[in-house]
Amino acid sequence: METLHFPGRDVPPYGEYASVASLVEGRVYYRMTYLDEELTIPDMQPFVFIGRNLKDGDEDQLYFQDAESHRAGVRYEDSTRKHDIDGEVHRVSSDTPFVYEFEKALDRLLYLSLERQDR
Repeated sequence: METLHFPGRDVPPYGEYASVASLVEGRVYYRMTYLDEELTIPDMQPFVFIGRNLKDGDEDQLYFQDAESHRAGVRYEDSTRKHDIDGEVHRVSSDTPFVYEFEKALDRLLYLSLERQDR
């Protein structure tokens, strides 16, 4: 494996969530949370966008499934028949920021890395 060069780039001090309009079913997005109040220990989890308004009565709801169960072939559609799903599904309002595209999640990690260097 060869060494690759990562070109310099500016990273903003804030997160840039994926817009609702840009979400594509079946694509992986990343949820970034922090394990501490100082926001120095990131926890990045991959989720697959599985659709909008998947239950009767839903209005402006977005559904995400953990990437591991999705890659293993578990599908939300199957859960409606079993009444259970062997995976983690999140339903969020379309006006609630929830996930980043990979590059924007990477920006958050890069920003944290640069902040750590300054300490």
